[in-house]
Amino acid sequence: IAPNVIAGMKQPVLVRVMPESSVTKNIGDLSNTQGGLALSAVEQAKNDVSRVNLDGLEFDQSGGITNKAVRQFVQAMPKSEQGGLLDTNGQPSKQAVDRLHAAVFAKAYGNDQLIRLFAQAQDPEARLILSALSQLAPKMARLEGAGDLDIRPVITQAAEAAVNARRDGKPISQVAKQTDMTSDPAVGTVLDLFASTPRGNKAIIKAISSAVDFAYAEASKTDTDMFGSVQRATRGDVFNMLKLENPVSTQPTPTTPPAQTKATPAPEAGPT
Repeated sequence: IAPNVIAGMKQPVLVRVMPESSVTKNIGDLSNTQGGLALSAVEQAKNDVSRVNLDGLEFDQSGGITNKAVRQFVQAMPKSEQGGLLDTNGQPSKQAVDRLHAAVFAKAYGNDQLIRLFAQAQDPEARLILSALSQLAPKMARLEGAGDLDIRPVITQAAEAAVNARRDGKPISQVAKQTDMTSDPAVGTVLDLFASTPRGNKAIIKAISSAVDFAYAEASKTDTDMFGSVQRATRGDVFNMLKLENPVSTQPTPTTPPAQTKATPAPEAGPT
């Protein structure tokens, strides 16, 4: 067909005609089958990261991501993918919810193993921990660039150990007491917190949320102020605070509260 003929068309439609001998009974199934291999959970999550707005995530009372948040996620997808993420009633499917959770983990934690564990975890206690990390994701993402005060690697390492323990049928409390499992005692502190509330995750969320807020505030301090050098809390101070937040901790408790956990009120200005 000459180019000028195509250019003169207002709404051209391309129609492909197949030989009758090629039109088999399963032609519809064949034509709708993707030619490439399906993406893994990690690959899919990394593709979906740009479609996630952590600040806009909403959670219901049970800790699940709300339908509104999942719908917004699905609407950010290419039209060709949206159909597979909605059920027959037009509601987000379980696949859509799982993809959003995986994308949240990818964006907030950048940990491939955490994404794989979420896709595989079946144990209720393990799911509670992963749900807690999902709800903490918006705050966790703020620790990017916080240096030693970025506690995300420790939190994810503890989560991996906890989920793997449940998958092997071991109680998390047993793993928390195995001090030789890691050279980092901070991981044991987090595992101890996970083990303290096997039937709920509100205490976990509250404790880690406070520790993250503290770490972020300390990391955001300037190096100097009008009085000279500014002292920052250490990574150890953050995890000592986490121990204090855990009412049933089996880890050694610090004898003094973490440094600078509370701001000192500024003196009132006198008369001039």
